[in-house]
Amino acid sequence: MKKILTNKNILMYSIYIHEATAHKTPQRFNKHNCFLCCMMILFFVLLNSCKKIVQVDTPPDSITEKNVYTNDRTAASVLTYIYVDMRSQGADMAKFTGLLGDEFTLWSGADFNLQAYYNNNLSSSMSMDTGKEIWNLYYKFVFTCNGAIEGLIASNSLSPNVKKQLLGEAYILRAWYYFYLVNLYGDLPLVVGTDPAINSKLHRSSRKAVYELIISDLLRAQELLNPAFVNGQLNPGTQERVRPTVWAAKAMLARVYLYTGEFDKAELAAGEVIANNTYFNLVGYEDIFLKNSREAIWQIQPTEVGWNSTDARLFNLSAIPTGVNAGKPVYFSDFLLAAFEPNDERRSQWVSSFTEGADTYYFPVKYKIAEENGTVNSPETLTEYAMMLRLGEQYLIRSEARARQNKLGLAISDLDMIRNRAKLPLIAVTNPSISQSDLLNTIFHERQVELFTEWGNRWFDLKRFGKVDEVMSVVTPVKGGGWENTDELLPIPYSDLVTDPNLTQNGGY
Repeated sequence: MKKILTNKNILMYSIYIHEATAHKTPQRFNKHNCFLCCMMILFFVLLNSCKKIVQVDTPPDSITEKNVYTNDRTAASVLTYIYVDMRSQGADMAKFTGLLGDEFTLWSGADFNLQAYYNNNLSSSMSMDTGKEIWNLYYKFVFTCNGAIEGLIASNSLSPNVKKQLLGEAYILRAWYYFYLVNLYGDLPLVVGTDPAINSKLHRSSRKAVYELIISDLLRAQELLNPAFVNGQLNPGTQERVRPTVWAAKAMLARVYLYTGEFDKAELAAGEVIANNTYFNLVGYEDIFLKNSREAIWQIQPTEVGWNSTDARLFNLSAIPTGVNAGKPVYFSDFLLAAFEPNDERRSQWVSSFTEGADTYYFPVKYKIAEENGTVNSPETLTEYAMMLRLGEQYLIRSEARARQNKLGLAISDLDMIRNRAKLPLIAVTNPSISQSDLLNTIFHERQVELFTEWGNRWFDLKRFGKVDEVMSVVTPVKGGGWENTDELLPIPYSDLVTDPNLTQNGGY
């Protein structure tokens, strides 16, 4: 099969997408050609997902070959290929982690794999290997980033500004994928190159070592990425926010420093992003997830024919086909619905309902429109882009970082920026002498109702704040499962354990 569809083939399709979206006013796709392009990319993704990235052999015409990095066009298309797939990764992360935690209820007719997530009953064995979707996909793109980094560093043919921007993008993308892998699986095999002889014999590295690589990659990205938003030719001067900038690297660094307990650095990095009101402002709830929103630090443009955002297609029960079904198998849990304070604007703006017979289901509408207004993907018909990083999270990061340094007044000020938008009473007015522990609990709650269904934030917060056992020991029995403290990490896929004897399994599996 490798001879039928190779990485070179998919690169050409990525070039097609890259060129069609490259200009300030992108070309419209012919509907048939766009559909074929997306299907070929999907076929390639499925084909390659069958191979484990820590063991994959590099095909002779793979994207790591030097010839790909001899001109700006093909080099840019390597990373465009990743962005094409990223359009749905946020929705999938929200679905899986929302089922693991307390955000979603699962449709009773859902498949066995989703039931395993929902019941916190994943497994890793020859007969039952659940929970491997993210591992397989994210390591595949780690490998793609590694190949891009090697190829870009070695290339002497690219325009200097293109090489610099693409290398920065490759570093931030690798950091992004490792951030999610380490938070879902714990200790990881650190794949930093493309040599299969090395990759097939890796031991798991500590979480500390993984975070050191993530921070190193983000610092490199910060040095390389353009401070302005760039277009398809990687030139500044576009309104589109679909390629990462130095501000995306800073925003991601702020999050990572918060997770590693480097609170002074988290405060500083988030503060730099917040201070840049040339590009970023808090906006109204109806505008946050629109394309080119001023709250957006980094977005991904949808590429599916006839689709707006993948999130709306997955979660909006009012969109055709309506209701809860195999394609839309999740809806809000009572736990999340009960978390909103009275008169919280987010409850009315971001939560909708669908009634079928005697049952009413509640679902997220951060992304409101599932279909396009037109018939093909173009700037004129797409209205919502998938959010990667946004300013609201940066205020919450800085608030928590300040609270953990006992800078309570400053922490309250940041928190109240988010509460004010939600039309809730301000902490500075209602409880100005709040204790540090109570303020941290308030921030924990505010993150729940501000960042729900966004890239797994709630699941990671449960673990990060040390509340996962307390919460899930109540939630999991309601979902029909039984909670054990080892359930906070996903299992390493059985097939990888068999192929690489140096890998060890997480406890409890």
